[in-house]
Amino acid sequence: MRTTQGGPHDYLDVDLNSIADLRRGRGGRTPDAVTSLSPKGFTSRRTLVTQSSIRMGDEHSPIRDLKHRWDEEDKTRDELERQARRAFLKQEANELFAPLENYLTRLDKVIREANAALEIDPTWEHLDERKLRRTAKVILRETAEHLSLDLTIEGVTIFYRNRPYRFTRAIEALIPVITSDVEQFITAQSQATTPAHLALIKGST
Repeated sequence: MRTTQGGPHDYLDVDLNSIADLRRGRGGRTPDAVTSLSPKGFTSRRTLVTQSSIRMGDEHSPIRDLKHRWDEEDKTRDELERQARRAFLKQEANELFAPLENYLTRLDKVIREANAALEIDPTWEHLDERKLRRTAKVILRETAEHLSLDLTIEGVTIFYRNRPYRFTRAIEALIPVITSDVEQFITAQSQATTPAHLALIKGST
């Protein structure tokens, strides 16, 4: 290596072989020790990487914050949309279920004479994004035996025992089916005269 005067500023005139030796680790320096030359001397790679990382970190930090904020906003919007869809499905299901619920309420009054009761769960269970389920239960007070009535709604269709009943007219066909199931259950569990009472509600529907 030799130093040459080059005007008002000193600079380093370094033989190319010397630089190659330095980068290969010769001359007591490691390969990471030197990466560039300047009038003021050598600049280490470690220093350059550190300075670069600081600059990139400063630039990317606002981007990360912005991306995080967008992600949170997306999550909030998706949740609000999901809640809105579920609320709409519940509203439609309530309208479709209303005549059937009225019938079950009247049926409960009738089977009380046979020492039984019909409980209707007021909540909808979301099975997926399109299906909702409500349950009712016929309970014999003496034996605590019960009959579950599971009713699933999808769109304008009610499913009972895996059979679809579509629109209001089909629901009218569903009512005698439920009545028959309740009648058979109570008759099998007791010797009460419940079938005669059930006939009353058949004529009132």
